Amino acid sequence: MPTAADIILLPDVQTLIHRALAEDIRTGDATSQALVPEDHRTRAVLLAKSRCVVAGITVAQAVFRALA
Repeated sequence: MPTAADIILLPDVQTLIHRALAEDIRTGDATSQALVPEDHRTRAVLLAKSRCVVAGITVAQAVFRALA
């Protein structure tokens, strides 16, 4: 059975990621453009008050790799 890491490498999945990014990159995100300086960089911490399942990490990593 393929893992999430295997699936994320499939050409169709990579194409979907690039198309989704192109949609916002082409015209930009109006809210982000209005509120966040272009050169702003940040970090985040996810804090859960109890045990939880975090889904989508592999996809998030692939998106950030595509932006790099």
